[in-house]
Amino acid sequence: MVSSKVIGGRYRIENPPIGQGGMGVVHKAFDSVLKKFVAIKTVKGGVDPESLAMFEREWTVLTRLCHPNIIDILDIGEFVESGEKKAVFRHAAPAGHDVRQAH
Repeated sequence: MVSSKVIGGRYRIENPPIGQGGMGVVHKAFDSVLKKFVAIKTVKGGVDPESLAMFEREWTVLTRLCHPNIIDILDIGEFVESGEKKAVFRHAAPAGHDVRQAH
């Protein structure tokens, strides 16, 4: 059974993650406002000032780039989970990738 949670009052996150890297985790999510699946990236663990600054630099750079092989950032924000502040950004699925079918 797939469990889910809602962050930002809008994004229903589904487990397990569809990808992860050194500092972030990417989840398939359903955007209840736009009524479509998107990908959500969150920082692993708690958000300390250094990791938040790195995460912010990543989304700042991505918002300035325009290329068919680079995802568009559609939303950024923060939420609290289990008493810990977390950073998040939402993006469309990369070209040719259907996030609805991921995992």
